[in-house]
Amino acid sequence: MIWTRSLDISRNKEQGSLNAARKWFSEIMASIASLQELPARCPIAPESEEFTKEVRLLFHGKNQRTYKIFYSINYETPSIGSVQVFHIRHWARKSVDGDELEELMTEVSDREEDI
Repeated sequence: MIWTRSLDISRNKEQGSLNAARKWFSEIMASIASLQELPARCPIAPESEEFTKEVRLLFHGKNQRTYKIFYSINYETPSIGSVQVFHIRHWARKSVDGDELEELMTEVSDREEDI
């Protein structure tokens, strides 16, 4: 699996907030790592209709703490490939639009070319 975008943990003076941020980060990374097995199990994002590349949605969390993880699968062969994560967004935030998603996809692709 190729990690193309890292998440920043905002630092806070309160230890409880820092511990909560670390826990959230660890759990979200575990959800992303779960894509190693059956990455196509998640639904195609409605925003994907505007692109030639299929964008999928992995939901992480429960109830009011759900996050949408936008990603695509790059197949090298029918059974081997890598996952690109483009964006993580809290479910209550405004939906990502096609232009924003395309910008995020381009940014990730450009970073991979530099590697």
